[in-house]
Amino acid sequence: MDPMLESFIQESRENLEAAGHCFLELEKKPGDVELLNDLFRSMHTIKGSSGLFDIPALTRVVHAAEDVLDIVRSGGMELTPEHIDLFLDCMDQVGAWLDDLETSASLPKDAEAKGQELSSYLRELLSDVELESDEVEVESDLTSSVPLKSAERKHQTPEWIRSIPDVIRRGIVSELSESEQVIAIDYRPDEQCFFSGADPVHTVQGLPGLKWFSVQPRKPWDDVETLDPFHCNLDFRMLVDGEEISIREHLRYVAEEISLNLVPRQELVYPIGEFTHTDAYEAFLQDARAALVTDDLDQLNRLIGPMVEVVEPTSYQASALSWMAALLESGFADVPLMHDLVNAMETGEYSTTRKETDYATDTRLDADANRPDKSADHSPETVWQPSSGSVKWTDAGKHLFETQLQILTMPCPANLLAGRIASTINLLTRLFEQMGLNGQLAPMNEAGARCEALQSSAPLYEFLQQVTGSEGISAPDDRSVDESEDTPDIEPVEVERRREDRRKGDRRKYNRRSSDSEAVEGDLAKTPSNKVLRVDQARIDTLMDLVGELVVAKNSLPFLAKRAEEDFGIRELAKEIKAQYAVINRLSDELQSAMMAVRMVPVSSVFQRFPRLVRDLSRKLGKDIRLVMEGEDTEADKNVIENLADPLIHLVRNSLDHGIESPAERREAGKPEQGTLILRAIPKDDQVIIEIVDDGKGIDPNVIKQKAYEKGIIDEAQLESISDQEAIELIFAAGLSSKEEASDLSGRGVGMDVVRTAVAESGGSVSVSSELGKGSKLSLALPLSMAVTRVMMIEVADQTYGISMEVIRETVRVPSASIERIKQDEAIVLRNKLIPLRRMRKVLGLPSNAQPLDEEAVLIVSLAGQEIGLIIDEFQEGIDIIQKPLEGVMEAYPMYAGATLLGDGRVLLILDLKELVG
Repeated sequence: MDPMLESFIQESRENLEAAGHCFLELEKKPGDVELLNDLFRSMHTIKGSSGLFDIPALTRVVHAAEDVLDIVRSGGMELTPEHIDLFLDCMDQVGAWLDDLETSASLPKDAEAKGQELSSYLRELLSDVELESDEVEVESDLTSSVPLKSAERKHQTPEWIRSIPDVIRRGIVSELSESEQVIAIDYRPDEQCFFSGADPVHTVQGLPGLKWFSVQPRKPWDDVETLDPFHCNLDFRMLVDGEEISIREHLRYVAEEISLNLVPRQELVYPIGEFTHTDAYEAFLQDARAALVTDDLDQLNRLIGPMVEVVEPTSYQASALSWMAALLESGFADVPLMHDLVNAMETGEYSTTRKETDYATDTRLDADANRPDKSADHSPETVWQPSSGSVKWTDAGKHLFETQLQILTMPCPANLLAGRIASTINLLTRLFEQMGLNGQLAPMNEAGARCEALQSSAPLYEFLQQVTGSEGISAPDDRSVDESEDTPDIEPVEVERRREDRRKGDRRKYNRRSSDSEAVEGDLAKTPSNKVLRVDQARIDTLMDLVGELVVAKNSLPFLAKRAEEDFGIRELAKEIKAQYAVINRLSDELQSAMMAVRMVPVSSVFQRFPRLVRDLSRKLGKDIRLVMEGEDTEADKNVIENLADPLIHLVRNSLDHGIESPAERREAGKPEQGTLILRAIPKDDQVIIEIVDDGKGIDPNVIKQKAYEKGIIDEAQLESISDQEAIELIFAAGLSSKEEASDLSGRGVGMDVVRTAVAESGGSVSVSSELGKGSKLSLALPLSMAVTRVMMIEVADQTYGISMEVIRETVRVPSASIERIKQDEAIVLRNKLIPLRRMRKVLGLPSNAQPLDEEAVLIVSLAGQEIGLIIDEFQEGIDIIQKPLEGVMEAYPMYAGATLLGDGRVLLILDLKELVG
């Protein structure tokens, strides 16, 4: 899988979990500002990151959710439980899509339809919201993917249109398709857009129908020494001739950074230049008006040709003539428009007599309001006339050129000088071409060639200073700087400050909406700089397997020492091996503990899904239930936690459906209408105890007995003899249910037996206690780890077996004479407690002892809450093992829980005592 996609899936799941928690908390604390900010931030992060991939359906849903939450944050609407239901359904669908991305790296075929449906449901929440006057009305977007609230669609001509050079505007008008308008776009990328994989230039250049664009700094550039290249300081302006649908689709991932303006073609038409009063135009003006009176545009075209050749090229009249010629050639000209241009030649002021209704466009504009101010300069930027030189520059142009001058004055290592000169010439070439100053290219290239010959930037500097007339900048230092020198004179404190600023910028990489900077960056300032390394679980499992192999290898050393002493008679070597074994044993134990710590995760990773489950089911059942979670920081092995999820879901659903009564029933019983469900984790020795406690009606043992008898689970004798606790334990029997009617929550006893089986497979146990009318408690006892386990080796009929230390209570040796016989069974009295006995030779089907022994070795174990003594031949040492499941033919023998490899190469079978003697 693509590492970036994998990271997106992981981070998005974390954000979904955080969002789900916020939604549930908002039901308890409506309007909580901090929760709303956290919730909005989660949606915003998922939406921003999803823009890196081709998953428009997912982006559309989270984008719609983000827009609704933005209105909620601003106080425009309040979330109700029904709204939260819809949001949670949408988050569930996003989670399912993330699963699809993980398995197939793509969304399913029906994703687009579902995305449209869910986003439309979310946007319906905004239909009744009255926005403030300065907000754009929320309505369905042409593509149903970009909300007009974010990508504004204005009906006015932006002022920067007047700064577009005349020749460019004429070219655009002459190349326009049959459309009567162009689309002007303002694009302000987020300052941290580079950190989310965005490329604003690529986005702009890929626009369908792009006719022109410009780039300008958002604010004055920092000094070269302090400039942060990862901070986007650019604004883009574009003119596009294309369909709005395709344009919005292309810009769907940066919709909140875009505003669209529909500009009629005529708004691009206006002459510029210096107006000159001369009688040379009188004859032309007379003849032109005469041609227009008769609607003879061909005659007007014949009059324009000779006139263009004699007028001053930079004059206002020349610009008006060029516009008339271009419009006539393109076929867009009409008589009223030509009248306007002819009048402009006479008065020096361009105004239109066209009415708003004359514009053949689907968007009506206020023609008078959008006319350029006659007294205003046609360029929105201040024009700078240098003291020397013949070129006029805008403020932005002046800054860019002076920055290049400053760069050329900085000391530079000799091996980098050629690169600096080439970079400067490349930038200047683009600037000159953009400004229509192609005549400056040849002398600039000559200056660059002299720089290369002299190994100095002085010729290029002198050329650029002459062109711009810049003063006050020192000439370049021609000294060749050694590479080891510190070129900029910057204090160390300042250097560290800049580095810290960049580190902060990295942490803001997904916070792309400038209007949210205060809320988002405020929280990021409080983010601790914890160093966390994400590692794939498969790698951890592999490392754990290697630790297991090391444990096996370590266990071989005592066998080797024994052979050295007994078989070869080398006692000194045996001592040395034992000494080294102690060292290796200590290191392997520490390594094993460290690995176990890596695999340990808090039970909160499982608990966090239950607030949503309890909320949904309680609403479905019509019950008021409060969930209390305790001990969420308790840790256990990751595999144990994962195996815990399904059993817990069964038990919680059982408590909600069977245990806790409806509000009416609780009132009749004198209880508060709101029921309480407690989910508690308790660490105990080498186990973790999970308790599910409810204050419901409890379990009626008589009802359970009768149901079990009707189902044939117990016979009539058992019906009369079993205790209440034994009857309660029958809820784990397959096929038993106390519900009269099956539903999607309460089946027919197909849950509790599955729970006991699943917990047993994890090496744990389940117990239940209940008090009628007061409530019930189910307890799951699970091992802290399933990776490395400790077993005791025992010997039975010259065979060695292993028994898990978790079930062993103690080892004793008892005289054979003290063993009492009760009918066909044997037992001993140990500390005034009767302990039933089982002979392992008989249990395992092995031959009995040939001769009776004076003393028996007894292993006391605890099974299903009852202590049993196992008579064996001999005790052996306890060892740490990695237990492996049996496969093939041995898989058919349930009395073996698994197997492991001993240090001397033998296979040790691990007994499952619950199957043998349970």
